[in-house]
Amino acid sequence: MDKCPRCFKDISWIEERVRKGRKYYYAVHYEGYSRVDGRVRRRIKKCYLGPRVYEYVSRMHSDIGLSLHGFMVRDRFLKYLEMVSGCIPYLDPEVLRDVRDRLAGIISMIDDRLNYASSSKRGLEPSFKAQTPRHRFEGSTIPASLNPVSMQKTCGRDCRGKTAKKDLAPSIKMVAN
Repeated sequence: MDKCPRCFKDISWIEERVRKGRKYYYAVHYEGYSRVDGRVRRRIKKCYLGPRVYEYVSRMHSDIGLSLHGFMVRDRFLKYLEMVSGCIPYLDPEVLRDVRDRLAGIISMIDDRLNYASSSKRGLEPSFKAQTPRHRFEGSTIPASLNPVSMQKTCGRDCRGKTAKKDLAPSIKMVAN
């Protein structure tokens, strides 16, 4: 059984809804039964998982051939790598050197992780917390750099996605005609 990426509870089933010809997915969490007004009611909680493919956002990344996928596409990470690798023939040599250097660092991290997994009895379970700081939720795969609180300081948005006016106010200047 999978864990929900939003609330980290077990997913009981996946629900699909169609709105304006597009399919959206929800993780449904069964929470048992309760008696309300003499009737037995099923208690469930739903978490929004998004569409299978993010069409509008993917249009904004079409110049690099990237199509962004939702939670329902299990191998989306590998698909992203394949899509981005299709840009390699079109990149400048300077950019290619930077890509090569970054990939070398990533490959060494993968080797370290595989060596740890082979020397450990636990295998490749998600216990790789020592090198990558995580968000405050246990078991989350959200890096600390994507923590909404730290993003508020860098991008001017608070945790609810609203613009933090106090951060942006000093940057607004009146221009006299």
